[in-house]
Amino acid sequence: MNAMDKLFKLLLAAAAALFFTGCYSDYLNPGPARVYTRADFEAKGLEYISVGELKARFRAENAGMNDGTVASWTVDEPLFTSGKVISTDRFGNVYKSVYLYDEASESAIELKLNTGNYLFHPVGQIVYVDLEGLVLGNYRGMVSIGTTSYNASYSNDNIESKIMQDEHIFSGEQQPMLKSDTLVVTRDNYRTVLSDDDLGRLVRFEGVESRFGTALWGYKNTFPNYFANSVSYDVNSPGWEDIDQWATWATMRMLPGTNADTFFYASAG
Repeated sequence: MNAMDKLFKLLLAAAAALFFTGCYSDYLNPGPARVYTRADFEAKGLEYISVGELKARFRAENAGMNDGTVASWTVDEPLFTSGKVISTDRFGNVYKSVYLYDEASESAIELKLNTGNYLFHPVGQIVYVDLEGLVLGNYRGMVSIGTTSYNASYSNDNIESKIMQDEHIFSGEQQPMLKSDTLVVTRDNYRTVLSDDDLGRLVRFEGVESRFGTALWGYKNTFPNYFANSVSYDVNSPGWEDIDQWATWATMRMLPGTNADTFFYASAG
C-alpha cells in the first residue's frame, strides 16, 4: 500500500467519524418543533373555515338530521380549520379527544385522536386541522372531527394512526387561557345564553343549580342538564378540588367556598 492509499483511507475514516458524530449530536439535541401558522396552509391552496362555519356546513350536508341521527360528512374539499386546545386527557377524564375552541366564531369542536394527547397538544396550543379526507360526525348533537368508522352505530372514529395524524394535525403557537374562552352562565342569563351551538365549549356556572329533569334543548335526556364534566381550565384553575358527582366517569371541579363550576358542555351518552 503506497502513501497515497494510506492518506486516502485516513481522510475517509476522518470524514466518516465527523459524519456519525454529527448525526449522534443531532439525535441528542434535536431542533425545535415547527410552529405552524395559518399562512402555511393558505400557501398550499387550502381554504380556511372557522369551527362555527364547519359545524354549520356539517348540518347542511345532513339536512333533516336530529341529535339522535348517525350522520357523517367526508370532507372532499381543500379546507382547514383551527382552534385553541381547551381540554387535557392527562387525568383521564377526557378520553382520546381534544376539544378545540375558536374564539372568532365562539364555537368548539371535538377532535377525536388517541391517548396521551396532552403530551403533544397542551392546553392553550393552537391546533390546525387539514380537513380533506377526514370525516365529521355527530353523537347526540356533539359534532366531531375523525376518520371513517366501520361500526354503523357511530358516525366517525378516532384518528389513532400516527401517520394519519401527521398528515392532518399540526401544532401552532402556545397561547394563554383567557376569560373569554369560558362561557359564563348565571341565574340571570341561563335561559338564553346556552344552546346546542355551545356544545364542546367550556361553560362556567355561577349561582345556578343542576337538577334532574328533561332539558329544554338538545337530546332531552333525563340527566342533570347532561353536562359531561371534566378537568376544566379557566383563569381560576389553580386550587381546584375534586368532589364526588353524579356519574363515576364525570369529575366536577369546584372552587372551595363558591357556587361556581366549570364544565365541558356535552350531551351525555
